[in-house]
Amino acid sequence: MVNIGIFRTQLSIHICELGKYSDSNLPKLPPNANIFARWKRSFQKLILVSAKHPLTRFFLRSRAAIAFEKRRHGRSSYWWIIHPCSRLRFFWDFLMIITYLYTFVMVPHILTFHRIAKNSNPESWTIVYPAYVICIIDIALNFITGFVSHDGHEIFLDPILTARHYVRRYFFIDLVSSVPYTWFHKQRILPSGPNSNSIFLILEILPVLKLLRLVIILQLVESLAEPELKYQEITYGVENYIKEKKLPKHLQEKLLAYYEYRYQGNFFKEHAISSTLSSQFIENKNDTVVIKTFIFISMYSLDHLNQEITIHSSRGLLETATVLRNLPPTVLGNLITVLKPVIYMENDIIYKCHKEGDCMYFIASGTVALITFWGKEICHLEDGEHFGAEVLINPQNRRTETVLTLEVCELLRFDRRDFKRIVLRHSELYNRIEKDTIDRLKLIEQLQTMHGQSG
Repeated sequence: MVNIGIFRTQLSIHICELGKYSDSNLPKLPPNANIFARWKRSFQKLILVSAKHPLTRFFLRSRAAIAFEKRRHGRSSYWWIIHPCSRLRFFWDFLMIITYLYTFVMVPHILTFHRIAKNSNPESWTIVYPAYVICIIDIALNFITGFVSHDGHEIFLDPILTARHYVRRYFFIDLVSSVPYTWFHKQRILPSGPNSNSIFLILEILPVLKLLRLVIILQLVESLAEPELKYQEITYGVENYIKEKKLPKHLQEKLLAYYEYRYQGNFFKEHAISSTLSSQFIENKNDTVVIKTFIFISMYSLDHLNQEITIHSSRGLLETATVLRNLPPTVLGNLITVLKPVIYMENDIIYKCHKEGDCMYFIASGTVALITFWGKEICHLEDGEHFGAEVLINPQNRRTETVLTLEVCELLRFDRRDFKRIVLRHSELYNRIEKDTIDRLKLIEQLQTMHGQSG
């Protein structure tokens, strides 16, 4: 007999029964590995992408995406490149912030009270030399640190591209502002007069050029301020809603986590933007044939553009979903335009076993667990995989498993009416979905047999 109490406990607090994997996603070292191999492994763990880096969630929105990025990086020939969202880079950037602040304070102080004054002395720069050393090391590290594309959709770890990107941006500023020129010019700075050499003060003031980085950061923050402020307004409204409804603590946390995941700290009117792209033009009776033709072309172009944007936004699914690979563009276009995005928070139950259903799901990002009726874990599904198709393949079937989320999940729902219209029976896509569904049903039957024998 099924222990319902244990099953309910497992649904509310997921207890994973499947095998654990290495957090670094690197191949396991043999027991007799030498010192160099062990050092390399420790170093790789420092330079791989880290889920704890504050910027990781903006570029890699699920544990599966993070795991894929670790495998891609750790097993490539460029394993020694530092990931821009790694632990090492985070700690080093924090050290650089302290170094910059120290430089911005000490350089003007030395120039004002020691170098320009009558008692000027080259040794006054001694207290700043450690900051120079750190800045020089920073230049070297920047040449071997990957970077994120401007749109945030791709992370580059190729050393040639990395070096080229750094040279085009901050290398010159970092170089001229990180050289301790007093190492080459140890003379005292003499006051104005016939023997004055105060021209050398220009070299000593070059470290202040690092302020340019801070100006660039302020401009970026200013450009992003408006959507962030609007997001803060929404968050404030949600908090007031929570207080008014007197929601319990777990619902408060789930609601706030949903808005944080949905907007990623920046509010944008997605519906307004999408509807604008597909908006219809009003035809004036006095328009000429040329204008009518232009309107027709514009309407077609905007609809086509809206479809292209939808496909581009779903490219993560198209890249990871094996069931969608090498399908005709028309099929993919029709499929993407009917998929409906839904977000589930951690430990949400998407559906329960033996319930009726009229849709299947693709995982855009996140991880879900499939569990049998008696509480046995079947498998974990991650980015690009799908589940729930058994009710579409055979309308008489009910759900064969319970599905719950292991992290915040962004899913794409595929409804029955759209499935019948787009996925024709015996088509390539239908055969692939049917095969995956049959394989999963066989796995459930095997687990059911094992459960019956153990019972």
